[in-house]
Amino acid sequence: MQCNGQNVTKSELKVECVWCVAGVNYSAEHTVSRCQPCLPERCIDGEKMEGKCEPSGDKRTCERCELEKWYYNNTQKTCLPCDCQNVTVEMKRICSGLGVTLQCDVPTRVSTNTTSSPSSDATRSVWKTTYTIIAIIAVCILSLLLLYSCCVTRRVKKLKHDHPHLSVCSKEWFCQIFIFKNATRSRPPSYTPRDAHAQNGNASLKQGDSQENIKLLSKITECEQRKLKFFDMNSETVRKILQALKQNIDTGMGYPTLAGLMGFSANRVKEFEEDGKPCRNMFECWSNLDTTANNVLKLKDLVVKLKRDDILELLKSELEKAKERCHCPNCLDIRVNQVSLNQGQNHC
Repeated sequence: MQCNGQNVTKSELKVECVWCVAGVNYSAEHTVSRCQPCLPERCIDGEKMEGKCEPSGDKRTCERCELEKWYYNNTQKTCLPCDCQNVTVEMKRICSGLGVTLQCDVPTRVSTNTTSSPSSDATRSVWKTTYTIIAIIAVCILSLLLLYSCCVTRRVKKLKHDHPHLSVCSKEWFCQIFIFKNATRSRPPSYTPRDAHAQNGNASLKQGDSQENIKLLSKITECEQRKLKFFDMNSETVRKILQALKQNIDTGMGYPTLAGLMGFSANRVKEFEEDGKPCRNMFECWSNLDTTANNVLKLKDLVVKLKRDDILELLKSELEKAKERCHCPNCLDIRVNQVSLNQGQNHC
C-alpha cells in the first residue's frame, strides 16, 4: 500500500477516527472513510428547508407548506396563501412553480404602491422642507452680500475721489477702507498725538464746557497746518524729499529706516520696492493708513528721529507756508519749536 510515496503494510498503519463537523461534513456509516461535505442544497421557490446537516448524516429536506395552495415566503420567513388578494408578479411566479395557477391580473395601482411607502413619503417631505429652508437662507445671504458690496463700492468710489493715491496700496485695499473708516469714527477730524498732549496738559478745560470743546475742535479742524498731507505739498518739495530718501541708506538714514519708524515691516518695504518707486509707495500707504493723524506735522517728528536736517528744512518750509495761509491760533511756530527741540537734545 502506498502512503505518502512509501510502501507500508496494514500493520504499520495507525488509523485514528475523528468526529465530522456539524454543518460542514458528515459520515453516514461507521467506516474509516473520509467525511462527506455538506453540499449546498437549494429548494425551489415556495418551499422551505427542514432539518440540518449533522455529523451522522445530511438530514436536510425541502418541504412545502402544510396547507394546500400556500407558499413559503423567504423574505417574511412564513407561509402565505396563493390567492388574488394582494397579488404580485413574484407571488404569481412562485405559486405557478408549485402548480397553483392564479386567474387574476396584477393591478397597476398595487405595483405603483409597492415603490412608495408612508416612510418614503415622510422622508421626501422632510427633504423638501430642508431644501426650502436652505434656499431661503442662501437668498438672504446673497442679498446681504449684494447690499454690502454696493456699500463698499460706494465707499471705494468716495475714497478714490477724496484720496487718489490710495490705489497704490491695492494689495490692502479693503484693509485700508476699514482702517480709514475706524480712524474717522474713533478720532476727531484732526486728532494728533500733539493734540492729545495739549488736551491732557490744559487743566482749564472742564467737563461741563462741552460747547467750548466743540468750538475748539472745530477750529483745529480748519487748521491748514494740521490738514497738510505729504502729497498736498509743493510738487517740487515732494520730488526732492523722495529723491533724498534714496540716499544714505547704508548709514541708516534712508527710506528703509523711515519705513520702520512709520511701523512698516521689512517685507512691506520689499513690496514698496517691487515697481521701483519705494518712497512714493511708502508715503501713499502711510498717509492712507490714518488720513487724519498721518500728516506733515507727524512726518516732521519722524524725520527728526531720522536725523535728516535737509528733509526737515523742506518740511518746515511747507508748514510755515501753511501757517501763513491759515492764520488760526492753533498753528504752530515751527522755527521756535525746532530751536527748543535742539536745545533739549544738546542737554541729553
